[in-house]
Amino acid sequence: MDLWVSLTIAAAAVQSVRTSLQKHLTEDLTVLGATFSRFLFGLPMILVGLAGLLSLTGTSLPSPNGTFLAYAWGGGFTQLLGNALLLRLLGLSTFTVGTTYTKTEVIQTVAVSYLVLDDRVETSGLLGILIAFAGVVLMATARSGLSIASFVSTLRHKPALFGLVVGGLYAVAAVFYRAAALSLSDGDFILRALTTLAWVTTAQAVALAFWLRFRSPGVISRVTKSWAYGLGVGFTGIVASACWYTAFTLQNASYVMAVGQVELIFVYIASRFVFKERMVLWEVLGVLIAALGILVVMLSG
Repeated sequence: MDLWVSLTIAAAAVQSVRTSLQKHLTEDLTVLGATFSRFLFGLPMILVGLAGLLSLTGTSLPSPNGTFLAYAWGGGFTQLLGNALLLRLLGLSTFTVGTTYTKTEVIQTVAVSYLVLDDRVETSGLLGILIAFAGVVLMATARSGLSIASFVSTLRHKPALFGLVVGGLYAVAAVFYRAAALSLSDGDFILRALTTLAWVTTAQAVALAFWLRFRSPGVISRVTKSWAYGLGVGFTGIVASACWYTAFTLQNASYVMAVGQVELIFVYIASRFVFKERMVLWEVLGVLIAALGILVVMLSG
């Protein structure tokens, strides 16, 4: 198995754990507060990890250039904006429809990768991406009472449009992170990936801290008081991000995002075997179709 595939699967697995921990934090904090805990507690960890890597290898930190900063900070901003719009999506009635449309991030990444980096996908890779997306749609709509035809007909509705925009922002962020890492002239792929992560996490932590300070007074202090879960969220968040960024540095972001859909399969498996929730037939079929698409992408990449 290629290294980028292993890193992507590891990122998806750890991210599912982070999501569970972060969901617990939202019981005491706002969603933005729980998100901020990931940056607040994760930032020192990535800085210490990067310093340790530099010490062990005897290398120096890659010097940032204008292109790097533009892509790194641009990616960080678009990711935060995507998160904010996703929160807005939570308040809309047809949440399932909207969040399913966010999964078009995989397909949109193909276009953004080509426009920004001239990264192209093989025909078989594109086929795998489309198969995986079809499986994801089937999983998401299985319990909503929507048929595939009626789901497509919702495209003109606000939740679908929000979902498409969120997916586009996440696609831009993923490609920008890859572009930032590739724009560094020094260091191996691990050092370039971790350097990018450190710059992005720092910018996101500062930006979100200012936002919370002036728009949601008191949330930051509540985040620091929830340090026990915050440390878990920060650690799993940084580990997952480190795996994502390294995979982006090694491979076309389109392939990485497609294989990353395995996170949804993990969630459904956990719901069935850990939480003993019954899966309907269409959900099982969706999992199998998504797994087939992911396998095709892995073989193509």
